[in-house]
Amino acid sequence: MNDGVRQQAVQWLMQVRDQPEDVGVQQAFDLWLAADDRHRLGYLDALIAFNAAADAHAPMHAPMRPGVARRHRLWLGAALGVLLAVVGLYGPRWFEQVRADETSAPGVARELVLADGSQLRLAPDSAIAIDFSASERDIELLRGAVTIDVAADSRPLILRHHQTTVRDIGTRFAVQAAPDVLRVGVVSGVVEVTRADRAAVRIPAGAQIEWHGAAVEQRPWQEHRDVADMLLLDHAPAALALAQWAAFEGSRVQWIGAPPSDISLDAALPMRSAEERHAALATLAREFGLDVLLDGAGLVVLRAAR
Repeated sequence: MNDGVRQQAVQWLMQVRDQPEDVGVQQAFDLWLAADDRHRLGYLDALIAFNAAADAHAPMHAPMRPGVARRHRLWLGAALGVLLAVVGLYGPRWFEQVRADETSAPGVARELVLADGSQLRLAPDSAIAIDFSASERDIELLRGAVTIDVAADSRPLILRHHQTTVRDIGTRFAVQAAPDVLRVGVVSGVVEVTRADRAAVRIPAGAQIEWHGAAVEQRPWQEHRDVADMLLLDHAPAALALAQWAAFEGSRVQWIGAPPSDISLDAALPMRSAEERHAALATLAREFGLDVLLDGAGLVVLRAAR
């Protein structure tokens, strides 16, 4: 929150407290609160700070009319609701950033070499945690997608994502994750994938398995290198396509209802400018039959078109 909003919030707090009977002040204050979620959060911060500074034995009471007090309680409730929504939407991402050992920026892929010599390519806006011990090499995909060229080592390499474990058996493989979607493709060698309590599945070179909700699809697979400023979609379902789009923006995608499960898209969409990224989002929404309810402040809200 910037200092300007914080200063305005304090000024409004003092003005409303000192002029409780002034209808014009109350109306202007209500308009200021309604204009921006940051205003409500700023006013909430000011109220909390005011309470913390007050003498517990002689609290200062603002002489408010009952209607004004009720309205402030409503705004306080709304501000708390907004705060909880923000934590719900962005909290997991902040937690991922704290846990991550390596990340890539939105719109930028990153290549790195691990201590064992394994080469990794992080797709844009991805995050991993690394835990190498004397007996095992453990990598957790916290967000996004990663391609791993595994170095020869007596220790097994295991990649984890939620309840999925990908165990390398001398190989180069790629993993893409999105809400309710996981895709594992193998360039060379073999990987063994275990999901929750299900039996392990072996994926040979040139094959790909995609778990999409309860559905499982296996297809031939060939590695595609990222192209700068291009969104490349290979038979991508809606959740994965939108996750890849959001990785260019660093945005959070929120669904109202479930994304369509029977549509997949092949596409190459330019992402060089804000206008092209906006056009790409419009294309994805049209192809998948979605309405974009909100696109701003790092958040995109979608639902099936009616």
